[in-house]
Amino acid sequence: MRYPNLFKRIVPFALALMLGLFVASFFVSLSPSFRAGRGRMMKQWRAENWDLKLENERLKEENAELKRTYPDCKSDNYKNLDLYKEWEVPPAPRLEKRLREKLERLEKVK
Repeated sequence: MRYPNLFKRIVPFALALMLGLFVASFFVSLSPSFRAGRGRMMKQWRAENWDLKLENERLKEENAELKRTYPDCKSDNYKNLDLYKEWEVPPAPRLEKRLREKLERLEKVK
């Protein structure tokens, strides 16, 4: 034999590995299971992906409809309007008067 030290190291390692796998097989399944759990997750991901694609298409159609309805919306200057958002508190009555005046001025400019 040419490599006696190599065999002295490999044989105990292989025996320890086999013994470890044998003991572990009592507690954990060592065979790969491709269907347990992953199938349900993949179906859920596919369904979510499909829903997102449908939502994306709906939003694209909505954007296209808005572009057809208001083709010159980029030319209007909306930055100077102090309009409140729906989730904000509405302005006080005196602010409403100023907003009305600003809107009237903008309409006259058009």
